[in-house]
Amino acid sequence: MREFLLTAIILSIFAMLFEGIIVFRNLKNKLHAYLFLNCITMLVNNTGYLLELLSKTEDGHPVASEDDHGIGTRSVLDFAKKTGSEIRYIAGNDMFKVRMLIG
Repeated sequence: MREFLLTAIILSIFAMLFEGIIVFRNLKNKLHAYLFLNCITMLVNNTGYLLELLSKTEDGHPVASEDDHGIGTRSVLDFAKKTGSEIRYIAGNDMFKVRMLIG
């Protein structure tokens, strides 16, 4: 399912880019300007969502994009699996929180 979702998002990014170029080349009135801005907005939203998906595992846990570099979530996940614990990551508002219920 994750691969399907990634493929769909990548295709929608290219479609929005293509549509934005077509609308921009034929920019004649306010409606075309609105459509162009809408294409750009959708392009930015879909790109952000793609980057968010690529920065997480299938279980929704954050991981580093580079090898041998990261924020230590893999070792925390290993600990949670070994002890039967539950872990949740919350990111937003310039904060990163980890909540763990140890089983």
